[in-house]
Amino acid sequence: MRGGVGLALAVLTRLPVPDRGRWWLWLAPGAVAGLWGAGTLLAPDPLRLVWPVLVGATVWAMWRTGRRGAAAPPWGPPLPPRRCGLFVLAPVVTVLLVVPGWAHLGGVGVNVPVALGTGAVGSGVWLWLLWRAARG
Repeated sequence: MRGGVGLALAVLTRLPVPDRGRWWLWLAPGAVAGLWGAGTLLAPDPLRLVWPVLVGATVWAMWRTGRRGAAAPPWGPPLPPRRCGLFVLAPVVTVLLVVPGWAHLGGVGVNVPVALGTGAVGSGVWLWLLWRAARG
């Protein structure tokens, strides 16, 4: 279904905010932290210490930027459908850039610039989130 993720996001932004005291909300983060801890014990690597720093900085930034009003949900008001439709850009980029690139350059040749481009965009958005949180 095209636009299914955008439709799901539109529905999810309109759901009521659950209470923070629900224990089951901590199952997924607890499982991820447990798996990270087990992986760190089984294969110690200093690079693994970056993950809690990145997650902690992201959660801090989300907490700082999401609490503008006391009555507002932590993630803001419901998103308009046109903003939820931005998720359609991912398959469009794949069809218009990656598939023709595979035909001309081969699989690995086109994956490198796409990975570098999307990584740069993702890093830029993350740094912008941190900058907004530190500023306000």
